[in-house]
Amino acid sequence: MDENTYKTHVFLDKLLAKEDYKSNRLWREHQTMQFEYVKRLGLQSDHVFLDVACGPLRLGAALLPYLSNGLYYGMDINMSTIEAGVEKLEQDGIKPTNAVLFANDSFDFSPVSEQVDMAFSNSLFSHLTLNSILLCLVSLSRILRQGVSYHSTFFRLPEEANWADPFSRKKWDRDFQTFANKDPYHYKFSMIEFVADVAGFDVRLATDYGHPTQDMAVFTKR
Repeated sequence: MDENTYKTHVFLDKLLAKEDYKSNRLWREHQTMQFEYVKRLGLQSDHVFLDVACGPLRLGAALLPYLSNGLYYGMDINMSTIEAGVEKLEQDGIKPTNAVLFANDSFDFSPVSEQVDMAFSNSLFSHLTLNSILLCLVSLSRILRQGVSYHSTFFRLPEEANWADPFSRKKWDRDFQTFANKDPYHYKFSMIEFVADVAGFDVRLATDYGHPTQDMAVFTKR
């Protein structure tokens, strides 16, 4: 069974096909939420930013003009998804000249040649098994210097809940479930703490991200 469908499926392809995609709630609110969060963290125009699972550059579209003297690294599992985002950028007159965009399915960050000031993912871990989360963290630990943080959301399961059971959730007006054994995946924070420790990170929960259904974990390289 495939971990998720994003290796072969262009993320948000139906939304991107619409002329008014930027006014859609799924694009507009999530882009604003992510952009304002990284700015509150202190992201500066000359920083180097790593967007893990960058998708069709929803956050990248806001960051590329902002990082006027910096560098944006965008990695995704599917190059076609990145290319769909680049096409939309160029339609808006944004040239990704300050970006390095690459795709692989093994968290190979070898294209990242500059020291990263901040790393980020939105809704990556919600589509990954625990082994893949650990691989992501171990790979990041090889390129992040001590004290640099990686911010990544996940579907948090209450500690008292049974991890093996489906868990019901609601996003805006849509009811859905998360699972232990299929996408979308959920995890107790104690499980995230375990893999973080194995990979060489301290981890805490952020309180000011604002995602309607997911929690933000902040991993700081030891």
